[in-house]
Amino acid sequence: MQDEHAQDSLNNNLFIDYDFEKNATDSLIATLKVEVMECINQSTCNLTLLSELNAIVEEYSDVACQVIFQVIADLHLDLDQAMIYWINVTQHSLWLSEKVGRPLPLVATICDYLSHDKNKLIRKPKLTTLEHFDNLVNHSTIDRLTGLFNRNCFNDILSHLLALTQREDTELSLLFLDLDDFKLINDTYGHQIGDIVLNKLGKLLSSSIRQSDIALRYGGEEFVILMPNTDHKDALMLSNRIRQKVKNMLFVEDGIKFHISISGGLAVYPIHAKTADELIYSADSALYRAKGAGKNNIKIFKNENRHYTRVPLVKNIKVKAINFDGATIQEGTCQNICFGGLLFQTSQHYPIHDSIQIAIEFKDGNPILVFGSVVRVKPVVDNYFAIAVSFSFGDMEKLAKNKIAKIIEKNEYNNIST
Repeated sequence: MQDEHAQDSLNNNLFIDYDFEKNATDSLIATLKVEVMECINQSTCNLTLLSELNAIVEEYSDVACQVIFQVIADLHLDLDQAMIYWINVTQHSLWLSEKVGRPLPLVATICDYLSHDKNKLIRKPKLTTLEHFDNLVNHSTIDRLTGLFNRNCFNDILSHLLALTQREDTELSLLFLDLDDFKLINDTYGHQIGDIVLNKLGKLLSSSIRQSDIALRYGGEEFVILMPNTDHKDALMLSNRIRQKVKNMLFVEDGIKFHISISGGLAVYPIHAKTADELIYSADSALYRAKGAGKNNIKIFKNENRHYTRVPLVKNIKVKAINFDGATIQEGTCQNICFGGLLFQTSQHYPIHDSIQIAIEFKDGNPILVFGSVVRVKPVVDNYFAIAVSFSFGDMEKLAKNKIAKIIEKNEYNNIST
């Protein structure tokens, strides 16, 4: 019995608690922030602004109220509280404007209402200069180590550029970059040298892009370059120019000399994707093709059959449903895999559209964890089911993406050799 409990505990450690609902909410909040900011920037008077914001509230309810207070007053309220306060603020705005005899800015109305004795959400409000405010904003949007924009503002910038691209009927290229073998640099030379590498890489990216382009540090050793009004040929040319600059850069620190390299994945809206999420997925999957192909190269996403060509991969797996209380871990066997997903067999039936986690076991004893949704279920012999899963690439760990890319590339190389 103790052995069974120990095994159950070991199996559970393979999986993580994942909340798709929170992921969707985060995406909605990012979208709403852009809408609220556009209303504020384009509004000519307080009454118009209130009307436009109320239209957003009518469509998105309490989440919209929550976002409005975050954007305008940097207040983080719970959903119920945000809705109540927004209703009161709109009423207070009309009352206050009537008393003063003219429309007042919404910021002034919110400040007056929230600093009132009975609310006390804002204590001792004060005026500040725009320069000081910009400095505060920069601390939350600029990565201090590299000087580039950080992940916090990525969704807002991408949404804005996509809207502009759609309006002008042009193209938007997105390049994902990843510093090759950065862990080895940290392990060999120390994290201080690793920080110097990231700092210099940030400066190189900033000096290498055009005025219309935007470079961001996506996280860790991952970077993003957004190139508005740029087709895939020009984007690929710029990407390879940057890649070569990085390769030629010599690092000399404390008597240590070494070179680095980067790999990149490129995708273009609207050729490779129709939405922001699809564009990110396409560039991300292209990046891991580049990593699997030997690093120090740029791959462009291709909508072709080879992306979905399945490679044989017979491995033991463990499967667990996501967001299902009491979900048990099931044994299964992987049959084949591709960049977009995998096929496995198990005795458990998983309905189409179910979200699942799959731990694939390898000989080195280090399983990889992948995420996906069920797209096809077919009964096979002895009460088993063949289940096809489409990967949620954005949610997977880098180790898993690298492993899948290497499996695919190795199979392609073997096919070419034979």
